[in-house]
Amino acid sequence: MNNSYGPWKRCTIRDVLSQPITDGPHETPKLIESGVPFISVESIHDGIVDISKKRGFISEEDSRIYRKKYCPKKNDIFVVKSASVGKVGMVGDDTFFDIWSPLAALRVNDDNDPRFIFHLLQTNHIQNEMIKKSSKSSQPNLSMRVLESIEITIPPKDIQQEITMMLDTFTALTAELTAELTAELTARKLQYEFYRDKLLSFDQLTPEERERVE
Repeated sequence: MNNSYGPWKRCTIRDVLSQPITDGPHETPKLIESGVPFISVESIHDGIVDISKKRGFISEEDSRIYRKKYCPKKNDIFVVKSASVGKVGMVGDDTFFDIWSPLAALRVNDDNDPRFIFHLLQTNHIQNEMIKKSSKSSQPNLSMRVLESIEITIPPKDIQQEITMMLDTFTALTAELTAELTAELTARKLQYEFYRDKLLSFDQLTPEERERVE
């Protein structure tokens, strides 16, 4: 289609990727005290891949085996395909880690902007498509091949980058405001708890504090 941004085209998610969508091992790995971080669904939140919320560690040997199938890379996009279907996170750096099978790994090709695709996957329309196309069971599951087949509409890469710049600016501003509001709410909560404990312990107040309350 054409609009003020220039020509947009209709395609599928697979068309913007450099390789088919893949995932991590389907068997349950042996977790150990230290080694290679191993992540799953809980590491995907607020659009990021949070290694600190890892499932645990796996051995270097197991990691080498799993990486024959998939090796995480900066700017890869993860989509949760089991249970909490549709949660999206983007790999922000080259930290060494491995993923489990509930995460679908998408690697955007050079013709498209990874951040644009990252934002696109979080739109209400695409999120609804993921949920609609998930298997209807006690634990919904989104097939990687079905995820690849979802249709999207995208502009040329230069327009993608312009849109991404605007969306990233809004994202940063929202995060900043959220941090400020969280700090303010925390301060007000502590203030409330201080006066609550004082007012409900009247007999323990100092004479000066009693005068202020009376």
